[in-house]
Parts: sequence; C-alpha cells; structure tokens
Amino acid sequence: LLTGSRSEHPRDSYFSEHMRTRRQFASVCVLAMMTALCLACVFGLQWFAAYMEGVELHVNGVNLSPYLPGVTNSVVIAIFNNVWRVIALWLSSWENYRLESRYREKLTYKLFVFQCINCYFSLFYIAFLKPFGITLFGIHMPKCDPAPIDPDELSCSEQLRSLLLSILVLNIFLGQLIEVGSILFGGILKR
Repeated sequence: LLTGSRSEHPRDSYFSEHMRTRRQFASVCVLAMMTALCLACVFGLQWFAAYMEGVELHVNGVNLSPYLPGVTNSVVIAIFNNVWRVIALWLSSWENYRLESRYREKLTYKLFVFQCINCYFSLFYIAFLKPFGITLFGIHMPKCDPAPIDPDELSCSEQLRSLLLSILVLNIFLGQLIEVGSILFGGILKR
C-alpha cells in the first residue's frame, strides 16, 4: 500500500484534468452565448409587443393583439428550454466526468442558470424595467403605463398577468402533449 506522495483523489490517466477544464470553459462560453441570444430574443419580443400595440387583430370581436406577445414569449421560452436541455446534456457528457454525481451536479448548474434567465427575465423586465422605458444600446424600449388611458392598451400588471397565464397554459399543454405522445409512441415502439 503506497501512502504519502499519492493524492486523495485518483487521477484519470486517459482524460486529464487540464482537458476537462478546457471543456468546462468551452461549456461556459456556450452558456454565455445562449444566454445572450435568449436576452436578445426577450428584447426583440418587447419590440414586437410595441408593434402589436398599434395593430388590431380581431377574432370574433375580441382584440387579440395585446395577448399575442405574451403567447409568443411563452412559446419562445419553451423552445429555448428544450434546445438548451439537449445542448446541456451533450456538454455535460462531453466534459467526461468520472462520477455520475459530478455529472448530474454540473448538468443541474447548467440547466438552472439558463432556465432562470430564460424563464424569469421577461417577467422581471415587464415588472421592473418596462414602466420606466429604458434605453438599451441607443434604442428606446417601449414603456407601459401603470394606468393607461386607452381601454385597449394593457397596463404593466395586465401585461405581466397575460405573460404568466400564457406561460402556465403553454407549459400545461406541452406537458400533457409530451406525456400523451410518449404513451402513444412508447406503446407503438414496444410492439
């Protein structure tokens, strides 16, 4: 039994710690780029919401234009979450961790950081930044009034409520769709 000069953690002779560190850095860069793309989409959706304020889209006498940006935002959130889940799984496997617990820990960090920004930044923006009408990179972002004069215009709290409702309904719908699809296609594949 050798003691003294050996470290407490065994070394992997086939995959060095230096290689894993480089791959972790590449994963962080991919996470940063996806987050920047996500934030760009959030601000793009806010410009789309400002455009939709001037457009009236009536279906059966109901103006849907105030609610369309919230639904679009929730669809974009769902798409980004699903795409990032695939990328995060691939990156965590690519980093080649020795232990399953370490793999799951790093995967959880990746999913948590991205999904917090993806799911909550648009809500944060509507609740805390949109009432003040900020300027971003020289472009004035649209402002919402807490108590609008126009009855067709939604206040900040109504926009926030609309977005939360659309996210909730879409997540319930997609969850049920995925569950039913897995049951149907799982039964077909077993035959």
